[in-house]
Amino acid sequence: MLAAGLAAFFLVVLPIHQPLGAQGRPPRTPQSSETPESDVEEAKLHLGSLLALVRERSPGLRAAALQVDATRTRESEAGLLPDPTFMVGVANLALPEFSATMPASMAPSFQLAQRFPLAGKRSVRDEIAKQSTAIDSVLAEETWWGVRTEAAVGFYELYRIDRGIEVLRETLSLLEDFETVALSRYGAGTGPQADVLRAGVAAARMEADIERLSALRRGAESKLNAVVNQSADTPLPSPELPNLPADLPSLAALTEWAFETRPALQGMELAAERATSNRRLAEKAIWPDLTVGLHYALGRMEGDPTNMGGASVGFSVPLYAGKRQRKLREEATVLESLAAVRLEEARTLVNASINQTLAELDRARNLLRLYREDILPQARAGVESSLASYRVGALDFMALVDAQMAVNRFDGEYFDLLADYGSAVAQLEQTIGRDLPVSGDFILEIQ
Repeated sequence: MLAAGLAAFFLVVLPIHQPLGAQGRPPRTPQSSETPESDVEEAKLHLGSLLALVRERSPGLRAAALQVDATRTRESEAGLLPDPTFMVGVANLALPEFSATMPASMAPSFQLAQRFPLAGKRSVRDEIAKQSTAIDSVLAEETWWGVRTEAAVGFYELYRIDRGIEVLRETLSLLEDFETVALSRYGAGTGPQADVLRAGVAAARMEADIERLSALRRGAESKLNAVVNQSADTPLPSPELPNLPADLPSLAALTEWAFETRPALQGMELAAERATSNRRLAEKAIWPDLTVGLHYALGRMEGDPTNMGGASVGFSVPLYAGKRQRKLREEATVLESLAAVRLEEARTLVNASINQTLAELDRARNLLRLYREDILPQARAGVESSLASYRVGALDFMALVDAQMAVNRFDGEYFDLLADYGSAVAQLEQTIGRDLPVSGDFILEIQ
């Protein structure tokens, strides 16, 4: 992680006229107060607490919940009858004077008409409305998994940076020890002054890298605060690595879980069912709707006012069935097939995603074991051996620094792998729509 920034310090030449500090190196810039101090005990940021805060505060989750509420309000009207029609008019007037003196005249005339959809259309519309609410509900849960993963990835990025800063500070402390040894050898006349200068340059460059990572931390902190929906400058403590499962279920088990509980897949299954309901409704569209009407009018019989009534029954006529109702049926049939194909494609992609994530986790787990059991112990032993050899003048100072820089690089890569492993676990949990079991062995930091 830090190799690119650290390797170049060997090429830096300290100007001879630059004032030296008490130990023969340039005065150093004070440490930023915004970076976590290793010698100060502070609260830790826990992933579980962070996710609980995200669920409580996320605007995206609130918006998804409001969308569900809005869709649910449409359920109550989906199966209702159409609004009745009420008409007021006159009939059988004498023309051209529009006189109601004729025996058959009716003025005023009132009519109430109600349309009744036939062939079970209302029940299918009610079914479609409920399916739409169910789809929005599972999509709201899918929104949670997306926000959850974003927060978890931000958490592990902050963890990666903080551990990187800790590694640099530990390396800086060791470089200061090397500098003390170089000063001792120089004072005894057994070592060159150049070693003292090189140690000072290495330590100063290390402090610059700490400042660079501190700036990156502020950016990562701001992004994570945005996910939590709080002020960008809200200070966040250093993350503590949660229990990451070392033993993972098989591909078949994870795929089965995903098909059962992944909200996105559930939403596509419901969308396929809704497409089937839409096709059924389109098939019923060709059936005429029944309209029943009641009439009342005030007329005249033998010159006296008389109350008159009547009733009517009518049907809609699918006059353009070939270009309207049948085309709607064809469209609904195609959309039903499309929904089924998309569901099949989504399941295939989920299976591939799980397989790819498992491969990444296996790679990270194997590398973590290799770093923990072989690379880091040997590299640290090499630094101790190099320091002992340098003390007696049997090793060049730059070889000692190279050995320590290798440990610094390996430590950074180890914590990078831990952060990558945690992010992959979060992405795998999003893919299957459930938390992974945390029983058995865990991935742990080096103690």
